[in-house]
Amino acid sequence: DIYPTHRSAVYPQSVIDGTKKSAVTAKLENDGKKLVGAREGFPFPVPKSGVEAMWNCIVRWSGTSEYGRYKSFVINAAGRRVMASDGKFWEEYPYWDPKSNDRENTMKIMDNVIAPANRNGEGLICLYKYDMSNGNPAWQYLPGQRRVKLAPEVAFDGPNTSVAGAATYDDSYVFSGSPERYDWKILGKKEMYVPYNSYKFVYNSTADKAFGEHFVNPEFMRFELHRVWAIEGTLKSGLRHIYSKRVIYLDEDTWNAVVHDTYDNKGKIYRVIYDAHVFNYDAPAPFNLTYIGYDIASGVYYCNAYVGETGGMQYIPTRPEKEWAPAALAGAGVR
Repeated sequence: DIYPTHRSAVYPQSVIDGTKKSAVTAKLENDGKKLVGAREGFPFPVPKSGVEAMWNCIVRWSGTSEYGRYKSFVINAAGRRVMASDGKFWEEYPYWDPKSNDRENTMKIMDNVIAPANRNGEGLICLYKYDMSNGNPAWQYLPGQRRVKLAPEVAFDGPNTSVAGAATYDDSYVFSGSPERYDWKILGKKEMYVPYNSYKFVYNSTADKAFGEHFVNPEFMRFELHRVWAIEGTLKSGLRHIYSKRVIYLDEDTWNAVVHDTYDNKGKIYRVIYDAHVFNYDAPAPFNLTYIGYDIASGVYYCNAYVGETGGMQYIPTRPEKEWAPAALAGAGVR
């Protein structure tokens, strides 16, 4: 079903003002790996290159600090649904927080897994940098090892444990992390039917009703016609990734990645990912944590960070810096 278009995006004045300032000072260095001269605004509101557009997506406005309880599901080719994760997450966005003194990280993520039983107690911290030249550090706590360790595999095409490896880590939020492995170009703007304002799925559904055997129940997903930026990423020579090419469609109003087509090393369509896009007016900010991916080859699909049964999002005060230290993972993950 196609619904009337509602351009529901709205921003605090601080975001509008920050975008006006950043637009004249922002620039990229080190082959697009480092953002300078931007803060509290979209750095490239009129992008001149594909990598500039992708940085708008990477630092997208999502509020300044949020907490939620989520579940993630994988539905196999036979239509059997399995809960891959049940946990709690915290996200903070120093890039957008005028009270933050953090000038190194644009976003910080912490995840504590509660279920299934074999994953109870796992913890993860990821830090996304202004300067990604040396990567985005991540740490994991695994109860079986009872220690916190650096986790360089939590990036790029590392299998995302939240959905039992059915997605890559840079599929998170439809796209996240460093843009460095691809040459990006703007294909242009187009009108496209995309998931938008899917409040029924995100906030008023149950897993039993929302997830069909082979795709999300269309009754719960809302599609509207919106303008998007089409950005193509082609894998750079000498670098590796399971996707040889990706085409990402960025919502004109929010810079969120709303649809993502990926291609395998033979140039065939591989996975299609889309955002269950809604706008949370209490922030106000778009909510782009819940996303769905279909593996065309295997018939498997998944939904990561489903909050329909867990109470949704809470916008909360920022946490003390000591709670973002890797050592904090061990205390949070003890079982």
